[in-house]
Amino acid sequence: MFERILAGLTAYRPYLGHASVTQSSPMKDWMSAALGPCYLKAGRQFICAHEDDVPNDENDNLPMWPLEDHGYGYSSLQSIYFDLFLSYKIERAVYPGFEDDTRFGLSAISDAPDSLAEFQVVIGEDKLLYLCGGHAGSLEIAGLDALSASDLGELITSKLNENIYNLRFRQDSDTTLFNMIIEVPGP
Repeated sequence: MFERILAGLTAYRPYLGHASVTQSSPMKDWMSAALGPCYLKAGRQFICAHEDDVPNDENDNLPMWPLEDHGYGYSSLQSIYFDLFLSYKIERAVYPGFEDDTRFGLSAISDAPDSLAEFQVVIGEDKLLYLCGGHAGSLEIAGLDALSASDLGELITSKLNENIYNLRFRQDSDTTLFNMIIEVPGP
């Protein structure tokens, strides 16, 4: 699919090329800050934002991509809802001055979010057994298969300010949960 997209774009005169953003890099960080989301694609439907003074039962294709020409439909909603609930951000490092992004995310699960620098990640032995059982291959490839629960907790704690997502809070155990990607140097 990637090759087919590249072949199609190569014939398009304004196309200049592409950059891999599979792993962290200054280019990926810059793109994350410079590119904003226009649409969210759900199957054959694209969802975008429209003005906040336009009712949500109206649909406007403000980015004006020719979606219908290519067999897609579109829906839109007020930008306040699109930006808060449907927009996304490319994963990037957190630089000084941009820590508020993380605080805003944490405010979704806490009335008084603390700085991530104050957190310590604790990996229970049962979680380590789960990881070693179900994800042993991934841990081995990453060179993390020999880490103890406390070592893995320290590694995750050291990466907390880089990027977390899928924040949630479990009231039954008074636990904050999140996902993160940990990049490790290749062989």
